[in-house]
Amino acid sequence: MMTPEITRVKITHIPDETTRGFLCEAAAYIGDFLVITDMRLIREPDATYSLRMPSQYNHSKGRRYEVYHPINRDFYTALRDSIIAAYESTKGARP
Repeated sequence: MMTPEITRVKITHIPDETTRGFLCEAAAYIGDFLVITDMRLIREPDATYSLRMPSQYNHSKGRRYEVYHPINRDFYTALRDSIIAAYESTKGARP
């Protein structure tokens, strides 16, 4: 059985001002075979972090659907924590 490994995280956008807790957009590379783009790191009102997965709007149903999403909590946590670490190091490198 193959175990997914997050091999690289790239912060693709940090807004000039935080709006509704939005901190950054990120891409995560899973091994050498998959990249998930357009994830958003959010700081919740209680100061915890959450991850918004890429989504598309379905006009006929009038709602958004996640394009990709982790199946289990352990992978979600690893993905979120990897993006937090990349965000913190990138944010610290900004002038």
